[in-house]
Amino acid sequence: MGLANIRERLKALYDGAAELVILVPLGGGTKATIRVPYEVAPKGGAETAAPRGAIDLGKH
Repeated sequence: MGLANIRERLKALYDGAAELVILVPLGGGTKATIRVPYEVAPKGGAETAAPRGAIDLGKH
């Protein structure tokens, strides 16, 4: 239920543009990656779209 809840919240907050990916490597452990869209404002202050980013929580 916890992972499904996170996926639903990401879907609601980011209109389907974010995702949660869970991997179990052969060597053991678990890798969770959350990808969310982001924007970077140039030094002048105007906002422009930037590539999607990822937060890698690493091996746990």
